Amino acid sequence: PGNLSPGLKKRTQMARSNVVMPSIVFYDDPEYGLDAMQTHLIRESIVQMHKEGGRTSVVATGSPSWAVGVAGRMAVLNQGRLEAVGTYEELTSHPSQHVRDFLKVKPV
Repeated sequence: PGNLSPGLKKRTQMARSNVVMPSIVFYDDPEYGLDAMQTHLIRESIVQMHKEGGRTSVVATGSPSWAVGVAGRMAVLNQGRLEAVGTYEELTSHPSQHVRDFLKVKPV
């Protein structure tokens, strides 16, 4: 495993979780260190596993475009504190400027 590329390592980890079939899967910055193509493949895999397996996927990311493009609901943190939870549409009119600024990206 130490000789695998970062993208292949992440896909292998996802395959392992697919075999176990947990009801909730946590992803910690799944796009970190990947090129655009690998990021796309990982994103598509997460969405597919969610749809097909009926699981809840919790993705921690600092990439607004990634979050907006994948999430059904999002939680936005500000300095380690939970500031808002909701859908993209709900959060775009949130009273917090931090939340609105975070969402000023085009979904990819």
